[in-house]
Amino acid sequence: FLNTDCKGNRRTKDRVQNNVCTRISSAVEIGRRRRMSKIGSGLILLVRPISLGRLLTRNAVPARVHHSTGRHDKSPFLFRLISCCSERGRRTSVLLSSNNTVNTLASRQFLFSRYCCNNKVDDDEKMSAATKREPAAEQLTEYKKHSKGERPVLLTGNGTPIANKKASLTVGSHGPILLQDFVYLDEMSHFARERIPERVVHAKGAGAFGYFEVTHDITRYCKAKVFSSIGKRTPIAVRFSTVGGESGSADTARDPRGFAVKFYTEEGIWDLVGNNTPIFFVKDPLFFPSFIHTQKRNPVTHLKDADMFWDFLSLRTESMHQVMILFSDRGIPDGYRHMNGYGSHTFKLVNAHNEIVYCKFHYKTDQGIKNIFSDKAAEISSSDPDYSIRDLYNAIASNNYPTWTFYIQVMTASQAKNFRWNPFDITKVMIVWPHDEYPLIPVGKLVLDRNPDNYFNDVEQIAFDPAHMVPGIEPSPDKLLQGRLFAYGDTHRHRLGPNHLQLPVNCPYK
Repeated sequence: FLNTDCKGNRRTKDRVQNNVCTRISSAVEIGRRRRMSKIGSGLILLVRPISLGRLLTRNAVPARVHHSTGRHDKSPFLFRLISCCSERGRRTSVLLSSNNTVNTLASRQFLFSRYCCNNKVDDDEKMSAATKREPAAEQLTEYKKHSKGERPVLLTGNGTPIANKKASLTVGSHGPILLQDFVYLDEMSHFARERIPERVVHAKGAGAFGYFEVTHDITRYCKAKVFSSIGKRTPIAVRFSTVGGESGSADTARDPRGFAVKFYTEEGIWDLVGNNTPIFFVKDPLFFPSFIHTQKRNPVTHLKDADMFWDFLSLRTESMHQVMILFSDRGIPDGYRHMNGYGSHTFKLVNAHNEIVYCKFHYKTDQGIKNIFSDKAAEISSSDPDYSIRDLYNAIASNNYPTWTFYIQVMTASQAKNFRWNPFDITKVMIVWPHDEYPLIPVGKLVLDRNPDNYFNDVEQIAFDPAHMVPGIEPSPDKLLQGRLFAYGDTHRHRLGPNHLQLPVNCPYK
């Protein structure tokens, strides 16, 4: 299966039609005798020339090629033959180039058998499973399959059918477009306004939907109806994200990860807007804009500037704990399914008797913690910058639903008053509150079982706001939390408009 003649001599000016010919290696020789040639990791191609006089026409169907070892193959010239125009896994014909010239194309036909790890594979189902594409790549195919042959009707913005989408309405065949062509005007006005500003932080992200189920009673601490009874389920929406990068940045950057949960409760929406780390870089919200600017581009060079980042951290020593976590193994999680989440801030819980306790929220991944080393992360960032988004989508589409166990830590008002450091400081050196003194109390499970139907509607337009709390959950004196109570709503009004809470994904009235 070479870009060569029948003697193995490479032709430098071969013309290839329909990608029939693909270079494998100049070391492979197509001889007269039956020959086995290794095509890559564990995949063997058995080649036998037949009927040397038989030539195929110019309209020969090309074989399909695929890198069997994935995206990170170190041998770019060793292509793996996975299937051809007939059924996978069976003895069939492969099209090979022979005696090609600039103006003509002729092909010779060979038979092949596939071997895997030196053992012939005859099970078509196994071969199909091995070559099946991931769910994310099959989205359009599945959409067509589920449409059941029904042709969707194109509609204008006001819902009327479009009679003709193949041409604009003009004065004659060569005349100007008419102002009465509402279909064109509707199309262009939507196109000119379809983009919205990206988030100033957490621009790159993935989302999913599911439910929160209560498994343990905590009504002694909190009167919120979301925790009212064991077994109760509340719909949720979750958005994962990186923090500093733009919307086109790589998912495997060394960066904290956002972990925001929207609970659609009967008392209204509760947004728990946290990260995958229990602490943060600064405790005073006044420094937050300056800190975020250090992760953006230099205003003069328009390039990322490490000096800005490290200069800020060296001047704000309270950031040291977060920096140590960021540059530990957990600084680059292996996708969003294998990381924990934290509410980060201290909150106040109120029970039915109006008694209060202070609280921290945790969600521990049930998939286990997995991280990526820096060299591997750099490799993935170049080959698949959407690695984490793809991993989450494919897991849910394959019914491998990710789950997290939800916990709280509680501290009474008297304990907070006598605590040895400020319990509302999000930067303190101990990881949140010591677990031996304030143990984790299990509450329930977060389960993600549905991918978004429309990314723009369900993920890009979703708006999380720490100020969105329900009766029984209140803010604490945490300074950074106090600053976020205003900032998030303000940025949503800029990014999505003053009526962003009426968008379906943000509306409490379902």
